[in-house]
Amino acid sequence: MVYRTPQPADLNTLARQIGRRPHGALAVAHRCPVGHPGVLLTYPLRRRTGRLSPFPSQFWLTCPRLSQQLSNLERNGVIDQMQHRLMASAELQEQFTEDHRRCIAHRWSLLSEADRHAVHRNNLSHVFARRGIGGVKHWMSIKCLHLHYAHHLTLGDTVGRLLAGTYGVEPCTDTAASYADQ
Repeated sequence: MVYRTPQPADLNTLARQIGRRPHGALAVAHRCPVGHPGVLLTYPLRRRTGRLSPFPSQFWLTCPRLSQQLSNLERNGVIDQMQHRLMASAELQEQFTEDHRRCIAHRWSLLSEADRHAVHRNNLSHVFARRGIGGVKHWMSIKCLHLHYAHHLTLGDTVGRLLAGTYGVEPCTDTAASYADQ
């Protein structure tokens, strides 16, 4: 995938969407059908006070309309429902495992060559090789719906696909001009 650095207007919109300037912003990875940012791609490694620390959530759902819809589903117990559905199906588990593998490969591809060497030098290779979507250790656990839907819109994700099919979750189509300016 080819990503373009976010423009100042995108960064301003993203800051309004999430309530602060985004850290490690690499690109707008998905736009809602009417053009505003919906998913932010972030760099998977941070430097803090001279230390390297992995940042496992490479895709961050920023669209307030989608975030609200998914928060409502979470409050209504949909994570548990999706978890039960996943555990009841070997086929879904196989697909979900592939989602995690795709995420790991994509996360690694985002690192610069120098940072790949730094990951090895700092004994962080196991984190990058084993942690799945959102940094989960246990690949069959659903961390949050926002995370999986962001992956669904970018790399493809089993949970996101099920959310779209079962609950009608879809990218927002809010055309209000004030949306991006709020």
